[in-house]
Amino acid sequence: MSINKVTNFATKNSHDTKQVVQNTLGGNKVERIINKMINFLLWTTIFLLPLFFMSNTPSILELNKQILLVWLVGLAFLLWVGRMAIKSQIKFRANFIFIPVFVFLLVMGASTIFADYTAQSLWGFFGGEARSFITLVFLITFFILFVNNIKTKKEILITLNVILVSGFFVISFGVLQLWGKYILPTEATHNVFFNTVGSVYLFGVYVSILFLLALNLFMYVQRNIFKIILGILTLAFFFVLSIVGLKIIWIALVISLALILGRLIIGDNIKDKKSASSFNSVLLMIFLVLSLLMILQKQPIINKELPVEVLLTHKSSIGIAWSAIKHNFLLGSGPSNYINIYREFRPLNLGNFWATNFNTATSYFLTLLATGGVLSSLALLFLIIVSGIYLFRGILSHDSRVAMLSVAIGSVWLLLSIILLFYIINLTILFMWWVALAMLVSILAFSPKTELREFSTGTDDNKPSLLFSFVFVMIIIGVIVALYSQSQRYLAAVHFKKALIADMQKQDIDKVVGELDTAVLMDPSKDLYYRNRSLAYFAKANKRISEKGKDFSAEDANYVSQLVKAALSDADMAKKLNPKDVENHIALVKVYESLLPTMEGAGEKALEYANKAVEVDPNNPVIYQQLASIYINMADLEAAKSQAKKEKELPEKAKEYLVAAKENANKAIKLKTDLLAVRLLLVGIFDREGSSDEAINAMIDSRKTFPANPSLAFQLGLLYLREDKIDEAGGQFLQAVRIDQNYANAHYFLGLVFDKKDKKDLAIKEFEKVLELNKGNKLVEKILENLKEGRKALDGLQKANQVNQNIQNQEKEESVQPSINPKIDEQVIPKEATQNIQESL
Repeated sequence: MSINKVTNFATKNSHDTKQVVQNTLGGNKVERIINKMINFLLWTTIFLLPLFFMSNTPSILELNKQILLVWLVGLAFLLWVGRMAIKSQIKFRANFIFIPVFVFLLVMGASTIFADYTAQSLWGFFGGEARSFITLVFLITFFILFVNNIKTKKEILITLNVILVSGFFVISFGVLQLWGKYILPTEATHNVFFNTVGSVYLFGVYVSILFLLALNLFMYVQRNIFKIILGILTLAFFFVLSIVGLKIIWIALVISLALILGRLIIGDNIKDKKSASSFNSVLLMIFLVLSLLMILQKQPIINKELPVEVLLTHKSSIGIAWSAIKHNFLLGSGPSNYINIYREFRPLNLGNFWATNFNTATSYFLTLLATGGVLSSLALLFLIIVSGIYLFRGILSHDSRVAMLSVAIGSVWLLLSIILLFYIINLTILFMWWVALAMLVSILAFSPKTELREFSTGTDDNKPSLLFSFVFVMIIIGVIVALYSQSQRYLAAVHFKKALIADMQKQDIDKVVGELDTAVLMDPSKDLYYRNRSLAYFAKANKRISEKGKDFSAEDANYVSQLVKAALSDADMAKKLNPKDVENHIALVKVYESLLPTMEGAGEKALEYANKAVEVDPNNPVIYQQLASIYINMADLEAAKSQAKKEKELPEKAKEYLVAAKENANKAIKLKTDLLAVRLLLVGIFDREGSSDEAINAMIDSRKTFPANPSLAFQLGLLYLREDKIDEAGGQFLQAVRIDQNYANAHYFLGLVFDKKDKKDLAIKEFEKVLELNKGNKLVEKILENLKEGRKALDGLQKANQVNQNIQNQEKEESVQPSINPKIDEQVIPKEATQNIQESL
């Protein structure tokens, strides 16, 4: 690409540039080749990272981009160090901005070391790799490599071209996806909102970067084919931005365009007439006005249905961050641990999103404030402020070529800085911020007043060389370890994805366990793998019990007990790795709850871990629901023991458990009044206590809360029927079938009510509907035969054949991380198997 002034300037200084290269490389051919390889790897990273994804891991975008970043930048770093080793001389270009960069790195490193869950802070979680410490390390490594190796304006221009070419492919793919034109066979990509950047709104942020670059270059290229291409790209990018229509993008864009326009106006004052052309000013004004209109528009001009983005409000994010820094002021809970903070300090006014577990605040800065504490957030602000000073130093330069490149790249940096402060980010967006900053610093080296200082150790100065060599050797070892560890974790994620697929396809549970075994072996520090393997082990035990049935032997008992112990061990390991994750406590609760019928002390253990779950997630109604459920099950066991002894009274212990169940159910309802599953539990508690009136009143309250729920009308009808309130029962069954005409159970019991009221014709009509919905049902056929012959509906039929009256309508908390869900019916663990477990515990 030919650019006025820049090309002339590059030609004018070509002799000086060659001399710099010769001095740096000593004319050595090998060193020159290494230099080209480093630059190639840097440009390859810039080109590939926004494009790269694979569907072989649970995190198809972020984890794949992370390993690409680590490997390409890691190899470039090793080559850079190798080049210095050839000359036995360490050279390092830097200026003042490196101080806030290293301060930010050191503070984030300290936050990672003292994190609640260091492994997650270091490597990130699926989908949240951008906020991990290892990502930051390699982003800063990229920054250092770029500043130390991209030394000419020609190389800066190549970088800009690489960004635009890569962006062209990214945008082309994304737009085709938006219009349902799927060019890849991968099933994961067959979604109109899928693109290689991230969410459709982060895709919009990326487009805004390309728009600013294309616009800036368009204003300064010669009038040739490249100007036409850039003009088309500028309009195309703006068109795509108009589809996305996110206000924060338009606000950031308006500020960035104002910066460019301001530089053009200042150009007149410093007698830089060429750069401040009237055409460029008019063009900028047009885009500035259009962007302002986009902010004022309530709906995007181009009507394309986009998904609703569910984020915390800034007010909620600030409240959570404030609570978090009061708890851990300086360093926070560690990078990538926001979800644990959210659970501990979650707001109570989230409406329909009460069960959503947010793993990020409403902006990168607020997420950092909550997870990295005051020091990390101040370090980032320090870096942004110093970078801003360098930006304005560049755009106010009297060297028009430096100023032109500074405003082009600086406008992108400014836009991304606003996004960092006020919106969420992912790896692509964060990477582009560091790329913009690296280019900005490199450009300033072209101006004599802001030239980067070069620090070096010579071969004659042995002591400093030895010290620096030792440090560099340690860094090299660290990079190699990081490459190896990242690869291991990546392969573990691949096997975990295979386990998820095997589970989803209902393959044999042994296949799921095998893949999880490999994942744990390769990445033994990830709690998610242990938690899922715990589920798989338990499913495997259930499978053996189901297969053997009455032929369950002592050998089977030992086999099952070993699996259950392994399930408990894995759940416990997950809890030890990440004690602040409520899911790890709940995993233990579920295992012990399933052992309640046959293992002494299982109930107490389940309650212990459920109460620990309350400690880490105190405002979650589902946990109180879980506690209520455990107490109900324990009460039922006590009642069963009493019935076995033919005692009519409910045991005192059972009564105590029911009181505790009621207390926890009421706590859940207080946190969320319309939680249906808890209301049904409360009805069940009253029923067990023999308080039929209270049970009915509780169900009536539930009916008022959920008037359109046919199951509640049906359940209330059953309660009335048991109290022999025939008319009230019939009214509720009638309402249930009006809400849902195909509700077979409601038709069944409505038919029984009509039969009791001696309305045979109406009863026959109801049971004919039941038979229509359940063709070939012998029970219903017999009932119809009885009714048509004038007998009672259930004459000659046993109660055991009646339709199951229990409904299962549970509201489950949304899971942030992927999880297996074995499709195996849960069995009661036989007592002979639990005996071995008790002995080991």
